Amino acid sequence: SVANKKRLSEIEQQLNDGQMFEIDYSALDVYLIASILKLWFRKLPHNVFAAIDAVEMEQCKNIQTAAEIIKQRIKEPMLSYYKWLLDLCIDIVKFENVNKMNINNLSVVIAPNLYDTRKVDDPAKAMRVSTDIVKFVQLSILWRMK
Repeated sequence: SVANKKRLSEIEQQLNDGQMFEIDYSALDVYLIASILKLWFRKLPHNVFAAIDAVEMEQCKNIQTAAEIIKQRIKEPMLSYYKWLLDLCIDIVKFENVNKMNINNLSVVIAPNLYDTRKVDDPAKAMRVSTDIVKFVQLSILWRMK
C-alpha cells in the first residue's frame, strides 16, 4: 500500500540518519519489518551472491554442494550476513503453522534480494536463474538447520 511504502521510506531515512534505537520496532507490523530487511539486502554495495556464478547455482542440487559453495565462494562480510539471514529464516520456519512461511515460501520471498538477475541478458535465462537461486536458498536453509 501507499501508506506502507511511505512508512518504509521514513524508516529507511531514520536508519540512514543513525536513528536505529529511536524506532519502536514493536509498533511495526511483520510485513514492514520484512520489507526493511529485504530493502537492506537489496541495497548492499554487492549482492550476497555476487561471487557465485549462475552455472554454479544451476548445478547445485543438494545440501552438501550448497554448503561447499557458501563456504568457498561467499566471502566476508557477505558470509556473515547470509548466515544471519539463514538463522532468521530458521526461526521463522519454526512457526510456519502460524505464519504460513515454510522453507519454500521464505526462499521465494528472500532470493530476489540476494542476486541481481538484471545481469542476465536473456529474459528466459533470467527466469531460470531466479528459480535456481530459490532452490539454492532452500538448500542453504536446510544446511544451516543441521
